[in-house]
Amino acid sequence: MKLLRLTITLFALLLLFTRPAVAEVFYSADHFELSAPNTLTQEATDRLLRQLEASYAKASELFKQRRPLIRVKLSASKNEYLSRCRAVWPSGGSYLPREDIICLPPIDQLYQMENLSNLLAHELTHAILHDLLKHCPRWVEEYYALKAEERSFSTCPKAEKRCPKDNELTRPKDKKAEKQAYCQTYRCGEHFISSQSPQNIAKRCRTFVYETEP
Repeated sequence: MKLLRLTITLFALLLLFTRPAVAEVFYSADHFELSAPNTLTQEATDRLLRQLEASYAKASELFKQRRPLIRVKLSASKNEYLSRCRAVWPSGGSYLPREDIICLPPIDQLYQMENLSNLLAHELTHAILHDLLKHCPRWVEEYYALKAEERSFSTCPKAEKRCPKDNELTRPKDKKAEKQAYCQTYRCGEHFISSQSPQNIAKRCRTFVYETEP
């Protein structure tokens, strides 16, 4: 009897870990290549591409910077999003600079996010400005992304008076740590670079110091 139960358990685990991944479908728009689960309807696909194009127009006009085709990956599940995108949950997306791709959560989670167009503008700003600002501390690029998102910082928690380190922004421990790093980013950005364009800042990025107190 024990042997039978063990066999059934092993068979169930085998099925679990050998299930085929959800197939992907690729769509193209003026500025995007979108990979999405094949379960996504055409109506939902068209809606998402329209939102991406509108947010791209906002971010590119705000910073007077454009770029070639941007790759976007729509996750099929929460697990895929967390493992593939290395993001905190819940969130509206994550830009992966090494792969140069914007990772989005599953469509049902995506449309639960408030101010989705602004969240998309945030991630698109990373994609648009990353190459220009690649020699800058991470908080510089993050500051411009927060500006595009139009996020309010009126309720910021008390944070250390210094600019955040790169890993505090790219790998926050949780949502609380992420919010604190964003508050530090906003404070530094307003103090150091708020009146200057990304193009001008890119020319002198090597002069910034992480621990500088605003």
